[in-house]
Amino acid sequence: HAATFNMKIEVEDAGTWGSRFYCGAEPPAPDATGPPTPEPGVFITGMRLKRMVAPSDPGVDATSINAVEFRCMNAAQNPPVPPTVGSATITSAEGEQGTWTQWHDCPAGSAIDAVHVRTLPYDRNVDNLGITDLVFDCRKLQTDAEGLHEPTGNLTTGCFNADHGRK
Repeated sequence: HAATFNMKIEVEDAGTWGSRFYCGAEPPAPDATGPPTPEPGVFITGMRLKRMVAPSDPGVDATSINAVEFRCMNAAQNPPVPPTVGSATITSAEGEQGTWTQWHDCPAGSAIDAVHVRTLPYDRNVDNLGITDLVFDCRKLQTDAEGLHEPTGNLTTGCFNADHGRK
């Protein structure tokens, strides 16, 4: 389950850039030798995206996903509660265009476990969007009889899938 968000992007003509964010922990000191110890039970449990819907106006640079913000909660509590240490939200770098979607949260007792990124194939004849969607899988914190964390669904831009993350 996710308690740290680390993004590293390598762009051929723009170099490498990225940041690291922590749920339920203060940022480490510059001379720290490792990551901070997060508050027990605190994970990334929800998200929202800053999204620019591709306009039909010529000359407008369509950018699609311009940021992601995560909600950090102590998912071991019922109902989940904000962490007592560190921030309750962590946000990626943010582009100017777009509007924020509503928050989408994993069911109680579960947290974000994986991410899937969707992009469109490159087409040199159109304005390419880059990332067009992010889908986050949720899994229960507690293990089942076989020691596995059962999927509880997935979060995406505007819907909670009723297939419980199986498709």
